[in-house]
Amino acid sequence: MNIHKTYTGDKVPKLTKYLYPASTIFRDSAYTLVSMFFMTFIQFCAPLGYAWVQEGSVNSGIYTSQMLVISAIIIVLRIWDGFNDPIMGFIIEKCHFKSGKYKPWILIGGLSNAVVLFFMFYLRPVGWWYVIAFGIFYLLWDFTFTMNDIGYWSMLPSLSSDEKERNTLTTLVSVCASIGAFTAGGVIPMVASGHAVKAYWVVALAIAILFAASQIILYLFCEEHTRANEEFERKNEAKFSDMFKILKDNSQTRVATIAMLIYYTSSNIINGFGMNYFYFNYGYGTGTGGSVQFYFLIAYALGTIIAQVSFPFLLKKFKRSQLMTYCFIFVLVFYLIFFFYDLKIGNVVLGFRDPTVGVTPNMPDIITLCVIGVLMFLGDGLFYLILLILMTNTIEYNQYTTGERRESIIFALRPLTAKLASALMQGILSIGLISAGLYTISNSINNLEVQKALDDSVDVITQADASIKTINDNQLFIFKCFFVLIPLILFIVAYVLVKKKYFIDEKYYDNMMKEIHAKEDSKVEQK
Repeated sequence: MNIHKTYTGDKVPKLTKYLYPASTIFRDSAYTLVSMFFMTFIQFCAPLGYAWVQEGSVNSGIYTSQMLVISAIIIVLRIWDGFNDPIMGFIIEKCHFKSGKYKPWILIGGLSNAVVLFFMFYLRPVGWWYVIAFGIFYLLWDFTFTMNDIGYWSMLPSLSSDEKERNTLTTLVSVCASIGAFTAGGVIPMVASGHAVKAYWVVALAIAILFAASQIILYLFCEEHTRANEEFERKNEAKFSDMFKILKDNSQTRVATIAMLIYYTSSNIINGFGMNYFYFNYGYGTGTGGSVQFYFLIAYALGTIIAQVSFPFLLKKFKRSQLMTYCFIFVLVFYLIFFFYDLKIGNVVLGFRDPTVGVTPNMPDIITLCVIGVLMFLGDGLFYLILLILMTNTIEYNQYTTGERRESIIFALRPLTAKLASALMQGILSIGLISAGLYTISNSINNLEVQKALDDSVDVITQADASIKTINDNQLFIFKCFFVLIPLILFIVAYVLVKKKYFIDEKYYDNMMKEIHAKEDSKVEQK
């Protein structure tokens, strides 16, 4: 074992080729725990609703105020995090360790983030003290995960410049990321409801340990690519302003970045609204809303994994532009079908079934819902993989037009868009909950879960479902408009932008790489 060992050429060593993608399974489980469930944990489990001096009584108005402050903190920190990502990319470009350019950051960020992750779900100060503690720990989580995330994703394009090799590696990374995300996303709803406080910190502990272990394995056994232009990189160290220069001068990076921001916003809205919607529509228990969400997450996972597994084969049969159009049609059709499924306004049923709050739909209804989900997320998953390749290819375009790759800075734009999109989603989620008048229901469930943590005899499920049954159909209609129609509109905008403004197709990329290799060969001959 040699942690300093590197390799040359475009063929990725087998151990690295499979360990590097596999290491993200628990990394993405950890990220999913926070990105998909931390706000749900706070909404339903945090000891909120208490004033500074009145810790013995719970107040719905104080709960709403504290939730809005937490939402505001998340929005501010995620926006900051978006700009912190390029700063981290700049630091990675500037620092040179003996054990690698990327691996040290992956290890340091992963280990420290695992510790912070556990305490985010374990510590429970009360009321406004919780809001303050939340701000501190969320900032620490954000900072440590950024170190790991930028290091990890910046390493990906550096492993190979061969498009086929990179496409295979990108697909493997995406499959492993989905395994981690969907495992966490499927298991947590099934174990949380009714005793959520304890369940969340146990899950956080398990994921934190596995996350830390996976990053240690990556550090010890994966190889980085030899930096052929290390001397050039040292003489031309990146500056933070380079990010803005690249966005200004590199039209293809700019288009891919904007499209990725729009896509992530659309996807995050589906994830952010999903758990709330299934709870409020079908009931809080694992036998009602929890089970429906679990089935839908299986459909989500199945559709996405089918997309990832089939992606390399589809690229052999179709051009990326053709495949993107097919994805667009799939998403458009099945998002609309999903919107009208179990939709009801007043006494008028607009969808395919008449929903009853707190009652799990029968198996034919569940199968119908899952088929819709699989096809919807099949198109969505393929679209994301295409966007990922489009953004990756702009690294070579930057090298082609300027002579500099700047992969750490360009690839830092991907998590930047994810964080900005997450901030937008949080704002939209708060507006959606307020517009539909659902924060009061959240507050009542929150009180029950907090009581359950102190007194195991509390019947959370029965009392929570009684509160949920007070929700009317118009409230659910408003919430579903936020949940489905806004993401669909954003998806359409992203598709149109790429079709109109992005021009690096397969032929253009091949010609571009021939010229880049010719220039590199010429430099070698001159030496």
